[in-house]
Amino acid sequence: MRCVLLLPLLLAASPHAQTLGASGPPRAIEEPGKRYIATGAQATGALAGEPGESLTRLEGRPNEFLYALEFGERADEPCYVKAFWADASSGRNRLRTRISEFNGCEGVAGSRKYIGAQTSLVEGTSETPRGIYELRIRTNARRGTNLKLKAAFVEHGQLPYRYFTDDDGFARPNARRRTQEESRCTLGQSFVTALEIHHNSVAPGTFSSGNRVYREAITGMAVRCRTFHAVD
Repeated sequence: MRCVLLLPLLLAASPHAQTLGASGPPRAIEEPGKRYIATGAQATGALAGEPGESLTRLEGRPNEFLYALEFGERADEPCYVKAFWADASSGRNRLRTRISEFNGCEGVAGSRKYIGAQTSLVEGTSETPRGIYELRIRTNARRGTNLKLKAAFVEHGQLPYRYFTDDDGFARPNARRRTQEESRCTLGQSFVTALEIHHNSVAPGTFSSGNRVYREAITGMAVRCRTFHAVD
Protein backbone atom coordinates (compact mmCIF):
# COMPACT_ATOMS: atom_id res chain seq x y z
CA MET A 1 0.00 0.00 0.00
CA ARG A 2 1.46 3.37 -0.97
CA CYS A 3 0.97 6.29 1.41
CA VAL A 4 0.75 9.95 0.41
CA LEU A 5 0.99 12.75 2.98
CA LEU A 6 -0.82 15.99 2.22
CA LEU A 7 -0.52 18.82 4.70
CA PRO A 8 -3.60 21.25 4.97
CA LEU A 9 -7.12 20.82 6.60
CA LEU A 10 -9.75 22.87 8.49
CA LEU A 11 -12.37 22.39 11.13
CA ALA A 12 -15.24 23.89 13.02
CA ALA A 13 -18.56 22.90 14.43
CA SER A 14 -22.02 23.91 15.43
CA PRO A 15 -23.76 24.83 18.68
CA HIS A 16 -26.49 22.71 20.28
CA ALA A 17 -27.09 22.02 23.86
CA GLN A 18 -27.38 18.32 24.46
CA THR A 19 -24.50 17.24 26.70
CA LEU A 20 -22.76 13.87 26.61
CA GLY A 21 -24.65 11.09 28.31
CA ALA A 22 -23.34 8.85 31.05
CA SER A 23 -21.96 6.46 28.43
CA GLY A 24 -20.04 9.23 26.67
CA PRO A 25 -16.43 10.26 27.23
CA PRO A 26 -15.56 12.08 30.49
CA ARG A 27 -15.62 15.89 30.44
CA ALA A 28 -12.67 17.86 31.79
CA ILE A 29 -13.33 20.56 34.38
CA GLU A 30 -11.95 23.57 32.55
CA GLU A 31 -13.16 27.12 32.06
CA PRO A 32 -13.68 28.39 28.49
CA GLY A 33 -10.51 29.96 27.08
CA LYS A 34 -9.65 32.40 24.32
CA ARG A 35 -6.94 30.28 22.71
CA TYR A 36 -6.44 26.52 22.65
CA ILE A 37 -3.55 24.24 21.78
CA ALA A 38 -3.43 20.55 20.89
CA THR A 39 -1.70 18.32 23.44
CA GLY A 40 -0.67 14.67 23.59
CA ALA A 41 -0.17 12.14 20.84
CA GLN A 42 -2.55 11.64 17.95
CA ALA A 43 -5.03 8.81 18.42
CA THR A 44 -6.48 7.04 15.39
CA GLY A 45 -10.16 6.13 15.21
CA ALA A 46 -11.49 2.95 13.66
CA LEU A 47 -11.64 2.70 9.88
CA ALA A 48 -15.11 3.43 8.51
CA GLY A 49 -15.58 1.53 5.27
CA GLU A 50 -12.96 -0.72 3.72
CA PRO A 51 -9.17 -0.43 3.31
CA GLY A 52 -8.06 0.50 -0.20
CA GLU A 53 -5.03 -0.21 -2.32
CA SER A 54 -3.62 3.19 -1.36
CA LEU A 55 -3.78 5.55 1.61
CA THR A 56 -3.62 9.36 1.56
CA ARG A 57 -3.49 11.44 4.73
CA LEU A 58 -4.72 15.02 4.98
CA GLU A 59 -2.94 16.47 7.98
CA GLY A 60 -3.69 19.58 9.99
CA ARG A 61 -0.86 21.84 11.08
CA PRO A 62 -0.03 22.21 14.80
CA ASN A 63 -3.16 23.31 16.76
CA GLU A 64 -5.45 23.01 13.72
CA PHE A 65 -8.73 21.09 13.90
CA LEU A 66 -11.18 19.99 11.22
CA TYR A 67 -14.46 21.93 10.97
CA ALA A 68 -15.89 20.96 7.57
CA LEU A 69 -15.52 18.61 4.60
CA GLU A 70 -16.49 18.73 0.95
CA PHE A 71 -16.94 15.60 -1.16
CA GLY A 72 -17.07 15.31 -4.95
CA GLU A 73 -17.52 12.69 -7.66
CA ARG A 74 -16.68 12.25 -11.31
CA ALA A 75 -18.47 9.67 -13.47
CA ASP A 76 -20.01 8.18 -10.31
CA GLU A 77 -16.58 7.69 -8.69
CA PRO A 78 -16.11 9.32 -5.24
CA CYS A 79 -12.68 10.78 -5.93
CA TYR A 80 -12.47 14.16 -4.17
CA VAL A 81 -12.27 15.41 -0.57
CA LYS A 82 -11.59 18.97 0.59
CA ALA A 83 -10.75 19.44 4.26
CA PHE A 84 -11.33 22.74 6.09
CA TRP A 85 -9.07 23.51 9.05
CA ALA A 86 -9.02 26.22 11.76
CA ASP A 87 -6.15 27.16 14.07
CA ALA A 88 -7.40 26.98 17.68
CA SER A 89 -4.36 28.92 18.94
CA SER A 90 -5.18 32.05 16.90
CA GLY A 91 -7.91 33.19 19.30
CA ARG A 92 -11.62 33.97 19.15
CA ASN A 93 -12.87 36.37 16.45
CA ARG A 94 -9.72 35.77 14.41
CA LEU A 95 -9.41 32.03 13.85
CA ARG A 96 -7.07 31.38 10.93
CA THR A 97 -8.53 28.92 8.42
CA ARG A 98 -7.01 26.79 5.66
CA ILE A 99 -7.92 24.02 3.22
CA SER A 100 -6.26 20.86 1.91
CA GLU A 101 -7.46 18.52 -0.82
CA PHE A 102 -7.39 14.96 -2.07
CA ASN A 103 -8.16 14.88 -5.80
CA GLY A 104 -8.06 11.51 -7.53
CA CYS A 105 -10.55 12.49 -10.24
CA GLU A 106 -8.18 13.10 -13.16
CA GLY A 107 -10.12 16.30 -13.75
CA VAL A 108 -12.72 18.48 -12.06
CA ALA A 109 -15.02 16.82 -9.52
CA GLY A 110 -18.75 17.48 -9.73
CA SER A 111 -21.72 16.79 -7.46
CA ARG A 112 -20.00 18.67 -4.61
CA LYS A 113 -21.43 18.17 -1.12
CA TYR A 114 -20.29 20.46 1.74
CA ILE A 115 -20.86 19.30 5.31
CA GLY A 116 -19.89 21.06 8.53
CA ALA A 117 -19.70 24.67 9.70
CA GLN A 118 -19.50 27.61 7.32
CA THR A 119 -16.10 29.33 7.19
CA SER A 120 -17.62 32.77 7.80
CA LEU A 121 -19.00 31.54 11.14
CA VAL A 122 -15.73 29.88 12.11
CA GLU A 123 -13.54 32.92 11.42
CA GLY A 124 -15.85 35.41 13.12
CA THR A 125 -17.05 33.50 16.16
CA SER A 126 -16.77 35.00 19.64
CA GLU A 127 -17.38 31.55 21.11
CA THR A 128 -14.90 28.79 21.80
CA PRO A 129 -13.85 26.56 18.88
CA ARG A 130 -16.30 24.05 17.50
CA GLY A 131 -14.95 21.15 15.50
CA ILE A 132 -15.63 17.70 14.10
CA TYR A 133 -15.11 14.71 16.36
CA GLU A 134 -17.03 12.00 14.49
CA LEU A 135 -17.29 10.91 10.86
CA ARG A 136 -19.78 8.32 9.58
CA ILE A 137 -19.84 6.97 6.05
CA ARG A 138 -21.99 4.65 3.96
CA THR A 139 -20.97 2.75 0.86
CA ASN A 140 -22.77 1.23 -2.12
CA ALA A 141 -22.07 -2.35 -0.99
CA ARG A 142 -20.94 -4.27 2.07
CA ARG A 143 -17.93 -5.81 0.39
CA GLY A 144 -16.47 -6.24 -3.08
CA THR A 145 -14.05 -4.76 -5.56
CA ASN A 146 -16.52 -2.06 -6.64
CA LEU A 147 -17.18 -0.75 -3.11
CA LYS A 148 -17.12 3.07 -2.86
CA LEU A 149 -18.15 5.88 -0.51
CA LYS A 150 -21.67 7.17 -1.18
CA ALA A 151 -22.66 9.02 2.03
CA ALA A 152 -20.94 10.96 4.81
CA PHE A 153 -22.09 12.56 8.07
CA VAL A 154 -20.23 14.51 10.76
CA GLU A 155 -20.85 15.37 14.42
CA HIS A 156 -19.60 18.61 15.99
CA GLY A 157 -18.45 19.52 19.47
CA GLN A 158 -17.47 22.71 21.29
CA LEU A 159 -14.62 23.41 23.73
CA PRO A 160 -13.95 23.30 26.64
CA TYR A 161 -16.53 20.53 26.91
CA ARG A 162 -17.77 18.61 23.94
CA TYR A 163 -21.50 18.67 23.24
CA PHE A 164 -23.45 16.43 20.96
CA THR A 165 -25.11 18.46 18.23
CA ASP A 166 -27.29 17.86 15.22
CA ASP A 167 -25.21 16.12 12.61
CA ASP A 168 -24.70 17.30 9.05
CA GLY A 169 -24.23 15.16 5.98
CA PHE A 170 -25.42 13.85 2.65
CA ALA A 171 -26.42 10.52 1.09
CA ARG A 172 -26.46 9.72 -2.60
CA PRO A 173 -29.25 7.49 -3.98
CA ASN A 174 -27.11 4.34 -4.10
CA ALA A 175 -25.85 4.65 -0.50
CA ARG A 176 -26.82 1.60 1.56
CA ARG A 177 -27.93 2.44 5.10
CA ARG A 178 -26.81 -0.93 6.49
CA THR A 179 -23.21 -0.27 5.49
CA GLN A 180 -22.86 2.74 7.84
CA GLU A 181 -19.73 2.74 10.00
CA GLU A 182 -18.15 5.43 12.17
CA SER A 183 -14.71 6.74 12.99
CA ARG A 184 -14.62 9.01 16.04
CA CYS A 185 -12.49 10.77 18.64
CA THR A 186 -12.98 9.07 22.00
CA LEU A 187 -11.92 11.75 24.51
CA GLY A 188 -14.24 14.60 25.51
CA GLN A 189 -12.00 17.49 24.37
CA SER A 190 -10.65 15.86 21.20
CA PHE A 191 -11.13 17.08 17.64
CA VAL A 192 -10.04 15.63 14.31
CA THR A 193 -6.51 16.75 13.45
CA ALA A 194 -5.85 14.45 10.48
CA LEU A 195 -7.91 12.40 8.06
CA GLU A 196 -6.91 9.09 6.44
CA ILE A 197 -8.45 8.37 3.04
CA HIS A 198 -8.38 4.84 1.61
CA HIS A 199 -8.84 4.54 -2.15
CA ASN A 200 -8.65 2.14 -5.11
CA SER A 201 -7.51 2.87 -8.63
CA VAL A 202 -10.33 2.37 -11.16
CA ALA A 203 -10.44 2.68 -14.97
CA PRO A 204 -13.95 3.86 -15.88
CA GLY A 205 -13.18 4.73 -19.51
CA THR A 206 -10.65 5.73 -22.17
CA PHE A 207 -9.42 8.98 -23.67
CA SER A 208 -9.89 9.58 -27.40
CA SER A 209 -6.18 8.76 -27.74
CA GLY A 210 -6.90 5.27 -26.48
CA ASN A 211 -5.18 5.76 -23.11
CA ARG A 212 -7.08 4.51 -20.08
CA VAL A 213 -8.65 6.98 -17.64
CA TYR A 214 -7.67 6.13 -14.08
CA ARG A 215 -9.41 7.60 -11.03
CA GLU A 216 -9.09 6.96 -7.31
CA ALA A 217 -12.39 5.81 -5.78
CA ILE A 218 -12.65 6.34 -2.00
CA THR A 219 -13.45 3.12 -0.10
CA GLY A 220 -12.99 4.15 3.54
CA MET A 221 -11.89 6.90 5.92
CA ALA A 222 -10.49 7.17 9.45
CA VAL A 223 -10.00 10.16 11.75
CA ARG A 224 -6.91 10.98 13.80
CA CYS A 225 -7.50 13.13 16.89
CA ARG A 226 -5.77 15.20 19.55
CA THR A 227 -7.00 16.80 22.76
CA PHE A 228 -7.24 20.61 23.01
CA HIS A 229 -6.69 22.68 26.17
CA ALA A 230 -7.00 26.41 26.87
CA VAL A 231 -3.77 28.42 27.23
CA ASP A 232 -5.39 31.77 28.20
